[in-house]
Amino acid sequence: MLKLWANVFLRRQKEHWLKFLMKRLCLGSNALKRRLGLGNSVLKVRHMLDNNALKAKQNLGNNALKSIYTMEKNALKSKQNLGEERIESKTHIGEERIDSKTHLGEESIESKTHLEEERIASKTHLGEERIESKTHLGEERIEGKTHLGEERIEIKTHLGEERIDSKTHLGEERIEIKTHLGEERIEKKTHHGEELIDSKTHLGEERIESKTHLGDERIESKTHLGEDRIDSKTHLGEERIESKTHLGEERIASKTQLGEERIESKTHLGEERIASKTHLGEERIEKKTHLGEEHIASNTHLGVECIERKTHIGEERIYSKTHLGEERIEIKTHLGDERIENKTHLGEKRIDSKTHLGEKRIEIKTHLGEERIESKTQLGEQRIETKTNLGEQRIEYTVQDGMMRLQYASNTTAQVDYERGVEDFRRRLVEHYNDNSSNVPLSILDQSLDKRISDIYATPELKRIEIAKDGTRVKKEQILKYKELFYTENKSNRRIYVQGEPGSGKSTFAAKLVHDWSDGNQPSSAAPSKNSMFDDVLAIRKFKFIFFVSLRDSRGHTDVMHMIKKQLIDTMYSEQKRDVMYMLLYQIIETEMCLVVRDGLDEWMAPDGSNLAEPSMAGFPNDKCAVLTTSRPWKLADERIKNSQIDNLLEIEGIANPYKFSKKILRCILLDDSKDLQTIANDISKFISKRKLTSLSYSPMLFALVICTWVDTIDEEEHLNGSSLCSLWATLLESLCKKANDKTSFFNDSNPPPVKCFSSTSYLRPILQNVNAISNAAFHLLFSHEQDTSIVFNDRILSNYISESEKEFALKAGLLSKRKTKKASNASISFIHKSMQEYLAAYHIAQNAHLVDDVISGYLSRHKDAYLDISQVFIFLCGLNISAANTLSVVMNEHCSGMMYSYQSIIEAGYREAVLNEQTGILLRLSHFRVDKNNLGDVQCIWADNTSNAQVLEVTVYEETDPVIHSSHHVEFNLSSCHKLKTLKLHGRCILLKDSSSSVSSAHPVLIVLNTADSGQCSDHPLVLPCIQHIELDADVKCSSTSLRSLFNMLLTLDHEVLCNIKDCEITSCVEDKVRGSSANTQANITTGVNNTLHISGFNDSTGLWKVLHGLNIKSLSLIDTHESLNVNHTESLNQLLSSLTNLTTLYIKVNNDSPGLWEALRGLNVKVMSLGGLYLCLNLNHVDSLAQSLSSLKHLETLSIDVYGHNPGLLNGIHGLNIKSLKLGGMAMNHLESLSKSLPLLKQLETLSIYLKTYIDIQLPQSLKYLNIYCFV
Repeated sequence: MLKLWANVFLRRQKEHWLKFLMKRLCLGSNALKRRLGLGNSVLKVRHMLDNNALKAKQNLGNNALKSIYTMEKNALKSKQNLGEERIESKTHIGEERIDSKTHLGEESIESKTHLEEERIASKTHLGEERIESKTHLGEERIEGKTHLGEERIEIKTHLGEERIDSKTHLGEERIEIKTHLGEERIEKKTHHGEELIDSKTHLGEERIESKTHLGDERIESKTHLGEDRIDSKTHLGEERIESKTHLGEERIASKTQLGEERIESKTHLGEERIASKTHLGEERIEKKTHLGEEHIASNTHLGVECIERKTHIGEERIYSKTHLGEERIEIKTHLGDERIENKTHLGEKRIDSKTHLGEKRIEIKTHLGEERIESKTQLGEQRIETKTNLGEQRIEYTVQDGMMRLQYASNTTAQVDYERGVEDFRRRLVEHYNDNSSNVPLSILDQSLDKRISDIYATPELKRIEIAKDGTRVKKEQILKYKELFYTENKSNRRIYVQGEPGSGKSTFAAKLVHDWSDGNQPSSAAPSKNSMFDDVLAIRKFKFIFFVSLRDSRGHTDVMHMIKKQLIDTMYSEQKRDVMYMLLYQIIETEMCLVVRDGLDEWMAPDGSNLAEPSMAGFPNDKCAVLTTSRPWKLADERIKNSQIDNLLEIEGIANPYKFSKKILRCILLDDSKDLQTIANDISKFISKRKLTSLSYSPMLFALVICTWVDTIDEEEHLNGSSLCSLWATLLESLCKKANDKTSFFNDSNPPPVKCFSSTSYLRPILQNVNAISNAAFHLLFSHEQDTSIVFNDRILSNYISESEKEFALKAGLLSKRKTKKASNASISFIHKSMQEYLAAYHIAQNAHLVDDVISGYLSRHKDAYLDISQVFIFLCGLNISAANTLSVVMNEHCSGMMYSYQSIIEAGYREAVLNEQTGILLRLSHFRVDKNNLGDVQCIWADNTSNAQVLEVTVYEETDPVIHSSHHVEFNLSSCHKLKTLKLHGRCILLKDSSSSVSSAHPVLIVLNTADSGQCSDHPLVLPCIQHIELDADVKCSSTSLRSLFNMLLTLDHEVLCNIKDCEITSCVEDKVRGSSANTQANITTGVNNTLHISGFNDSTGLWKVLHGLNIKSLSLIDTHESLNVNHTESLNQLLSSLTNLTTLYIKVNNDSPGLWEALRGLNVKVMSLGGLYLCLNLNHVDSLAQSLSSLKHLETLSIDVYGHNPGLLNGIHGLNIKSLKLGGMAMNHLESLSKSLPLLKQLETLSIYLKTYIDIQLPQSLKYLNIYCFV
């Protein structure tokens, strides 16, 4: 019943737990499904198979759990049956083990008792045997040691005696040997001495034959000394042998006695030790024998007692064991009965207890089963949870693996997509360049008439510019290859700048480079160019991409990356694809080799508030990207563009072969094939030469314009108006306007042209109102406050200046170009060319001259160096309205600073343009003049109207190569009105400095004329150069002595210092209007100062220089020579000069070494103050007498200072009797103090004395002396 109830209970529990487990499994399954759902949302369709596999694994997990539960249930039952069987078997085994252990215990006690008895008996017998053996061994060891001690003593005694005998014998033998050796050595020495004496005697006899009787005496003395020495040595040897023999015998006797005494003492000690050891051995043997006997007796007694005791104990044990055996049998019989009773009773109890235990065990097992089921349930839940987690992890891993696979596939796809995108981008870029950059207009007259750049391109004249360490830029070799752009001496150039004047071909060169790159990246490239220049296209095809950016279309933008997006990507791709291409652009820039071409840096303007000199290249890695920039030269002169930022600077100077270029143009535009190309090319060449347009042939833009205009009028037999830029651009303007209005009308006396260059046009008068409106816009845009919209603007800004109809006319005529941008409502507009805008702006200024003061003056004040930016406007204005140009030149001259000679080139170009347009009243303002053989003629004309404004005049002419020099007798620069001139520099042998009074004819091409009051005479009159500060005459410049004398006479009257450097200057003298002759080239650095002071240093002894200074109003003169010595060869000339200086009161002379001519030139002067010394410390005085004579002649001298090395008494004699009031005698030493003491009292007027001494002495001083300064050298 109990068992049935337990089974029912277990079944219910199992069902309950199974339901619970199924519920948990369902929850786990739901959780897994939810997570799988999330995984499905991530992996989508590609992870459906993984989801199905996971569900299958979940079903397998459920089945596995069920089978595990069934197996556990069966195992529980089998374990319960096995437990009962094990209890029965263990009870039976326990009873059997108790019986066997009782029997084994009794047998073990018996065996151990018998073994202990046998061990006691054996140990007693072994003890006795060990005592006997040890006693016997002790006696034997004592006997052996005693015998060994006696033998060792005998041996040592015998050995001692033998050693003493042997040593005694050896001592005697050694003494005998040494005695014998001593005798032999004495014999040998004696014999040797006799031989030496004989040999020396023999030699002496031979030498005595040639000597005096002194030789015989010396031999006798030496022989006697030898015999004495031998006797003494023999006697000493015998005494030493005797003493050594006696000492040896005494030492042997003492050692023998000591040996015997030691043997006796050792023998006595040995006998005593043996006796004591024998006595101790006997005592020890007696003791051990007595102890052995006692031990044996006690052991024997103990053995007997032990045997008797053991026999009695054995008998007692046998009796007790017999009695115990009987008792044990009785007990065992009784115990057997009791055990049977007990076992029967225990069996009954065991059956009852087992039944009770079985019931308890069933209850316990039931409880344990429940606990196990609970634990298994928990384990199952944990396993389910673990498997759920593992499933989730596997899902995560699967998701991650899937994502990684997706990422890998994505990367692979991305790489493929990237390569595909790169190729597509390159293809589109090549197509874009082929459509927009590879075709250039044949002429700016007609932008639609474009040709392939390879058909009309002419090789440019491209030269490398080297930037020196001091910043100087020097043109070097011509560049002929692309590689030379990007590499300099195998060093990679990252930043390349190509500069050139307007129209020189910068943009065309950049377009040709892009075309060569595009042409090489097409599937079927064209055949290579026959031109050997720039044919190394592989040098540019190393760039995976070339990005061409027009900076004029991005004014106000600072980022090149933004420009590429707007000008290239936005043009090539639709709005939907632009964001993707922007990202691809960033990736390309980081990965591929790229070249960015920035065209027209001078047309780019940074936004307000920005100090950038050029657009930023942010985002372009230095190792992957190179930059090529084109610009006008003035832009690269900006100080913000550092020399260190330029890796390679090049200048393009137009086309290398104009004739070849003209043939290419003609080949493209001639429609009549019957006309001979060669003949027409020759006609154009003659036309250009006749019209003096050769300079324009090096500008591709202007040259193409001339050719196209000439070809357009070839059938009408028309001619170009002159060779001026204004005429050329007037022709261009008319040609463009003709496209918008073909009506003709001429300017005449009733309707005069607004400017002279319009007079021959026929298409401008009908549309003059439109031209005026567009010119107004060109001016106000060019000079607007917002510079970022001055070149490129929009419709809104343009509407401020022109109407819609006027704008339509400009677009139709081609004066304006309109480009579509990203925002259709904000198109970019610009003039067809910046020069066109500048020309129209100049035309507007010519019609409204007040704008110079009202607008342009403020514009120049707001912007630093803006005069460079408007230089082309000024040049055009010179040809259109010279009056307005004159006013503008004054304003520009006021605002230019630091770059005066750049401004001069602008003025020169404006002057030439005015002359070509037959302008009158040319009064262009210029204050700094730099003249050379290239601009001599133009600058001479500009100078004539600017003498009162000139501040600097620098003339350099070495060779007579200028055409102006050959066309006229000479070029003259008159300085008569140069009231503001500060600097005058003359260099070159072709220059003559003369005064206006001289009528001498000269073959010198350049004359610099100084004004004098009375012409025709070599008189000395001051010049009117009140502001002059620096004069430089160098490199064989020839000067008349009268002009120089007039110059210095004027300089002495100024209230400031003037520095005049004369180097290799040839001074001529004029007499009766003829050049009498010239002195050797003169060198001197002369400084004039206030109060008529003249300082001359670094001079040579030139008669020309002394004659120039003759008679001038000089009050203080300093002659300082920087050479080692001043050799005055022209004493008379120098003396005449010094004598002619009637107002001279102070004379300073500083030279290292003197010369007699120098001192002779000083004789008889009326100077009051004189100082003589060396250039650094003191003067090396070599001609004392000459100086003394000169000093004695200076009767008016009041102050004298002399600093010389080594004073001479003759020098002091020269000052006897002079009225000197102040005297300074310097130098490193005063060697003639006696003479000094005698000379000083003779100076009756002396009030102040300064003297330098080595040691202080008592000097006799004059009574008139008031101040005394003595300096002692240590």
